[in-house]
Amino acid sequence: MWGVTIIAAGLLVGGMPLIAGHRGTGTSDHGNPYPENSIESIAQAFAEGADLVEVDVQLDADGVAILWHDKRVSVQAGGRYHVRDVARDELAPLVGSHGDSTTVPTFADALDLTLSLASCRLAMDVELKVYCECDRAALVRAVADLLLERDATARVIVTSSDFDALRLIESILPCIETGWIAPVPALQWPEFRNRLSQRFPIEWFIARRPWVASAAVARHFARQAHSRGIRLGIWTVDEPQDIAVFAEAGYDLIITNEPDVARDVFERRIPSPAPPSPAPSSPSAP
Repeated sequence: MWGVTIIAAGLLVGGMPLIAGHRGTGTSDHGNPYPENSIESIAQAFAEGADLVEVDVQLDADGVAILWHDKRVSVQAGGRYHVRDVARDELAPLVGSHGDSTTVPTFADALDLTLSLASCRLAMDVELKVYCECDRAALVRAVADLLLERDATARVIVTSSDFDALRLIESILPCIETGWIAPVPALQWPEFRNRLSQRFPIEWFIARRPWVASAAVARHFARQAHSRGIRLGIWTVDEPQDIAVFAEAGYDLIITNEPDVARDVFERRIPSPAPPSPAPSSPSAP
């Protein structure tokens, strides 16, 4: 039996945490040929059994929301620059481990693909990358406008380590689900609880894996979060034994570079339904 607390109807699947592909299929060391945050990587994550995908979103020089994680990016002409200073059509192609290249996708294209592939209610975890405070409002507005345009506000979680970005998108889209990303959760949980006490409308606490060092700590965080009605996510969890630990501890979302491994763990550990008992035979007629 999984010890998972179901927080909202339809959120968990069969009593299991949701599986989120990290940047699609992530930065795996297991021969992943797809560049992170690419259209191809997103499609592969769903093919491997992900329920949703986690992507990183920021603005290019033209104010277009694109998928990119780091603060800097390479350009076709050579060199690396801040993403906010480069137009998307000037960015160098993404290259996978097999040498195939693809372009940096827009958030719009990634969202359209994700909505078409995801079978669960939640399709995408949209992480707002706020590297410059002066870009915060424009980034939030660009993401909010697209979610409204695609009628996708109920199908995403918007997450960030930037509380002000979460507060801003909540003010624009009051019904959106938001989550705070905590790189050092043991230290940031008290701050998070303080925000909740100030009636900050946030639904998720997303913890970083290396700081949740044991099954006991994982269970403690799950109890703390669920007692306050908070859903709990963890990144990045790739090894089968770790995936099982966080699922059994009660986490609601596991972000992984290996969606197929997580899916396999869940399918192997769920007991097969018992065969139906034979119907009692009718007594023989005299």
